[in-house]
Amino acid sequence: MIFYTPLALLLLGIGCLCLLAAIPQMVKGIEKTLEKAEMTIPPRRILITGIAIQNIFMLIAAIAVGTLLAPKTGLDAPVLRAVLTGGPLWSSLKPQLLPGLIAGLVSALIFLPAYYLYFLRHLDFQTWWALDNRRLNLQLSGRLLYNGVIEEIIARWGLMSLFVWLGSLLPGGTSSPIIWLAILMSGVGLALLYLSDYYAAGCLKSGMFFAVIGFKYLWQAVVFGWLFWRYGLEAAIIAHMIFQLFWYPYDKRLNMARKLAEQ
Repeated sequence: MIFYTPLALLLLGIGCLCLLAAIPQMVKGIEKTLEKAEMTIPPRRILITGIAIQNIFMLIAAIAVGTLLAPKTGLDAPVLRAVLTGGPLWSSLKPQLLPGLIAGLVSALIFLPAYYLYFLRHLDFQTWWALDNRRLNLQLSGRLLYNGVIEEIIARWGLMSLFVWLGSLLPGGTSSPIIWLAILMSGVGLALLYLSDYYAAGCLKSGMFFAVIGFKYLWQAVVFGWLFWRYGLEAAIIAHMIFQLFWYPYDKRLNMARKLAEQ
């Protein structure tokens, strides 16, 4: 297996820059949550260090796995590869742009009504508030950079590449059913990685809580994973950014945590 170090370093640089922009928002969010819960707030440097270590570790692991295994499975990041090899950037981005824009918009239009009109209404109040508050802690820039970029590097470039490669070892190789299974498993994997964060935010364990988390991460995996498979990592990032961009104004209007804070 060939490990393309320049691509790994480029992805790590992009991920670290996005994390650097998101960390201040994440720290403030944790401080607000602990203050509301009347719990001791650790020194800010400890919070920053903890967030940085956790996320950089996930980034390094995902980037290493993806850079090693993605080329073996036909998965790629065409624009980033073009940047490194001097290839044509526009011809690498153009096929991904429209699918990413359309998929991001359509996925949000389907997800949001189901999320607000069904799933949240069947949650206990504490978990509803915690979910809303956790999202509200990130401003739009944080959602675009952390959710849109970092999560795609971890979930698609790392986890999905791993699961597709493992599936390729089975009889039949990288058939469509194997890839779809890998797509779903990447969604489950990302949900499990963040599960402790949801508990820390105040979510209570219940069947509906797990249904909400499963719906969110599996739906995103289906849409963004399909884009990664068919077009490239950048298409998945574009779609996830559009998804967050469309969700943000609704969240500001409908967010239970903000409504309670304003009372």
